[in-house]
Amino acid sequence: MQQKTEDALIRKLVDMVDGGLLVCKNDSYSTILYANESFYTMVGYTRQQVKTLFQNRFAAMMMEDIPAILRKVARAVESTGRMDFEYRMQRGDGSILWIHDTAVYDQEDDVFYVLLMDVTEKKSMEYQMGKLQAVLQHIPNKIAISGADGRIEYTNLEFDRCPYIDHRDIGQKTLEEVAAGQVVGRSFDQLWNEVQQGQVVSYETWGRQGDSIQGHDKNYLVPICSGEGEIVNVVLLSEDLAKLNDSLTQLPSRSIFENYFNAQRELLGDAFQATLVVLDIDGFKVVNDRYGHTVGDRAIQVTGQRLMALLENDSYVARYGGDEFIFFLPTVEPTRVQSCIQRLMESAWKPISTPEGSFCVTYSLGAASARGNIPFSQLFERADTACTKPSAKGKTALYTAPRKRR
Repeated sequence: MQQKTEDALIRKLVDMVDGGLLVCKNDSYSTILYANESFYTMVGYTRQQVKTLFQNRFAAMMMEDIPAILRKVARAVESTGRMDFEYRMQRGDGSILWIHDTAVYDQEDDVFYVLLMDVTEKKSMEYQMGKLQAVLQHIPNKIAISGADGRIEYTNLEFDRCPYIDHRDIGQKTLEEVAAGQVVGRSFDQLWNEVQQGQVVSYETWGRQGDSIQGHDKNYLVPICSGEGEIVNVVLLSEDLAKLNDSLTQLPSRSIFENYFNAQRELLGDAFQATLVVLDIDGFKVVNDRYGHTVGDRAIQVTGQRLMALLENDSYVARYGGDEFIFFLPTVEPTRVQSCIQRLMESAWKPISTPEGSFCVTYSLGAASARGNIPFSQLFERADTACTKPSAKGKTALYTAPRKRR
């Protein structure tokens, strides 16, 4: 009587286990000798259906390479007698069930004692993450993902190819360390503080080497929050602006320049202050007509490089069109503005080299400063008007001029 009571209690406890418990023969079918109720609930078949449809052959219910699995079983029998692997089954309703199978071989009875756990949700998440990573790896944007502390946990291929990022020990760096010295017009501390408040922030970065541009990006920092509102990750998404830049000088175009100006004005509001410096190459038509467009292009390229050499992290420059350039300074301080103009004028006397010889140009400059919410078009018109005044004109000087075209 006591034995029957104990057996009944054990069966009841076994049936209450949240997982499939089986006893299977060590044969080519893993024939089921016993299975608890949780197993039948898990697979979506009744006991009778498993007996009728599969002849109680557990192997027949798998969606995997059965011979390969049997080889694993044979190796386990010969060695430790323990197995631990995952495979797929098909439920009675046709859906896919992922199983984590742990089993112990009993040599005396030549059977396996098996515990099956449903890991479909975990596998589904792994599959979705795999798909997401495949997309992220091939998306044409630079992407990096950090933890809440800013330390980088993931980068995609486009990020890894970025020429102006130091990729050494990237997994040990923070987003701030990667962006150091490249953020335009803002400090990374300001950006990070806004992200910690749950804001999506945008900013631009320059990749510069001397007076040349290696990269130019519009970046977004996006906080990812848990259900409780706690930031768990930060995503850095970068849009390549370099492909939209002027092809001759690699400088931003007028539209990108204007967008940057407006973004800074919107960010700072009444505290915004700006100086626009408009620059023209003197006698550019004469240079083109006398020496050819190749020489004219060289003059434009060198002028762009000179402007880049003056560029600081809070200033901005663009080729506005033709031989006209525009320079932004976030100040109305006369000393800084005059210093910038003076250096530009002095750079003009450095010879521009070509295969045929070298020559110099001078520049005409006009500047306009304003505080507060002034429209770009209004401030630009003031600077452009100042540039076209006779007092703004420099003098064109030719040194060892290139040979005239025939």
